[in-house]
Amino acid sequence: TTPEQIMLAPGSKALLYAALAVLDGDVVLPTPSWVTYAAQAALTGKRVIGVPIPPGHGGVPDPEQLESAVARARREGADPRILVLTLPDNPTGTLAPDEVVRRVCEIAEREDLVILSDEIYRDLVHDGGSFASPASYCPDRTLVTSGLSKNLALGGWRIGFLRLPDGPTG
Repeated sequence: TTPEQIMLAPGSKALLYAALAVLDGDVVLPTPSWVTYAAQAALTGKRVIGVPIPPGHGGVPDPEQLESAVARARREGADPRILVLTLPDNPTGTLAPDEVVRRVCEIAEREDLVILSDEIYRDLVHDGGSFASPASYCPDRTLVTSGLSKNLALGGWRIGFLRLPDGPTG
């Protein structure tokens, strides 16, 4: 990551909203999800296409249902082009297995979806499991949001960052 790929703001949610505002297309959102994602998408005039999350795969949609939901949304006139993921998930705290993240990234590549990955809780994975960021599988199409408030217990310090992909998407 180079300095040119980083943006700072008063909180990661402000950056997530800014990314939704400037990216083209409708939003594919794993459900259930954190309460602000759908509201932020609506404020930017984007449709939300919900895709269920299998048990234990928090923050990442079921890969099989993702493909069919995108196809159905396009048939119905929507323009799904943004996929929001949360790793680990808020509110469940679960972390999708690496293989599921990889499969979802492959679908994002095929379907031309930009991935917006909220990783504010990534440094709080303590169960010995590995953390797989979509940026490691789809570096050219993944934007990552995070901040200092969670892992450093700086709740009053609203410092967020957005890591942009290298290249045209960034």
